[in-house]
Amino acid sequence: MVLPDGLWDDFYLARARKMYDIVIVDAFNGKEPPRRFLTRDALVKMGLRSGSATLIAARWRGSPHGSSSPAVPHLMGDTLIFSQLFGSGGGDEEQNLYLIASATPANLIGPQGIAAWPIPGALPEHARPAATAVPGSPASRRVTLLGYLVRAREDGALCIDLPHYEMGAQRYRLSGPAVDALTKLLPSGEAAPTDGDIGSDGDTKATLRDLLGGGGFKRSDVRFSSVVVAVEGDAALAAVVHPDAASGVPKEIRGDAPTDPRLPFGGALYDLVVDKVLFTFDRSAWSKQKTKLSPIAARAVKAIGAHDFDAAGKSIVEYLAILRRDLGPFAEQLAAFAEVSRVQRQIERESAAVRAESAFVIAKACDRAGHAAGIDRFTSASEDAKAFVSALRGCARRGYREARQKESGEGARTATARLYALLQDDMLEVQPNSVDGRRIEAEIAAIEKSVPEVQPLQEPPRETLGP
Repeated sequence: MVLPDGLWDDFYLARARKMYDIVIVDAFNGKEPPRRFLTRDALVKMGLRSGSATLIAARWRGSPHGSSSPAVPHLMGDTLIFSQLFGSGGGDEEQNLYLIASATPANLIGPQGIAAWPIPGALPEHARPAATAVPGSPASRRVTLLGYLVRAREDGALCIDLPHYEMGAQRYRLSGPAVDALTKLLPSGEAAPTDGDIGSDGDTKATLRDLLGGGGFKRSDVRFSSVVVAVEGDAALAAVVHPDAASGVPKEIRGDAPTDPRLPFGGALYDLVVDKVLFTFDRSAWSKQKTKLSPIAARAVKAIGAHDFDAAGKSIVEYLAILRRDLGPFAEQLAAFAEVSRVQRQIERESAAVRAESAFVIAKACDRAGHAAGIDRFTSASEDAKAFVSALRGCARRGYREARQKESGEGARTATARLYALLQDDMLEVQPNSVDGRRIEAEIAAIEKSVPEVQPLQEPPRETLGP
């Protein structure tokens, strides 16, 4: 005998006309929930849809960023979706996961005694704090984390802001025996600017954003400073505010949702009792570091332009070795290290292809390496990583231009379509009436005139032609 569940053959939810205040999903097949319970379609049937005030609470076991985690949309039509994922672990290990989601503004303020932590959707792997349970204290964690040392503009509290790539903040308010030493590290009157589209945006050039990363997104409240620190201590969750339920957004967006003024653009707030300072680094130290790294980066850029990926890779490996040597165990948690490492891996992967005699094959190898490195020219931190990718894109453009003349049939069409897309991307970085802007516009117009049916190829060609 087989008994139906709430989703089996649409047995119940598809027929139900009722609206529920809360739908709890806590079904397991062994240790895993049935996958169909966590699909977007299932969540819609449960009540995650326009006009519904239903709160969905789901529990399962898995990795926060694994395939079993539901992809909850942030927007369904004109309806904002409010959601927060919590986990009992500290990183991407398998753990208990809890999802709260609703089409109505909702947040949690100061939940006590909950052995779970909010999981940011876009906290980069290299920036995730390490955490372990504190015996006898399920509402706190022993954490080791690396972030920007800032003073909160709301009340002057000393804080650490974690770098991340989403709205709001991941902020730790500091107390404890090590705070006096940390306070002396921060220059008096430092503004702690953000980068995005909120009122505290400012110039981040004097900060260590190009070292640690973060920010650059809509309503991002990562606050940058000229000092980064790594600390160890006991942290307790103080508040969680959805960015669309925060006090810094218009009333018509957040409605009457409760909020917390310490998180004016949402996110998660923690109280951290610091007892160990493990690492400190400031802008002047980074400037000295750059004097060592800049010549090496310049050699790598030159080698990329000469299609010598072996030499470029060796230079970048040397670059990374200096960071490891001088910044110690925290080097690999820096965005500058992580981004340059991604470029190095892709250059190594394509090193054989750039030895080809075919301009088309070389162009595609450069294009693939630059694209697969995942370096966004507007939000990525490392200026050197962006310079490497810029050189790879330049190599690709030159090769595609030559391939347009030498290739025929599908090869010529592919080279043209991909060059067309790269030029369109380049227009985003220049002023339209500048010399570079007019040059790019002229090349785009020439392509459109010679190939009226051209459509941009948004991904690098994957096939390999020639040797």
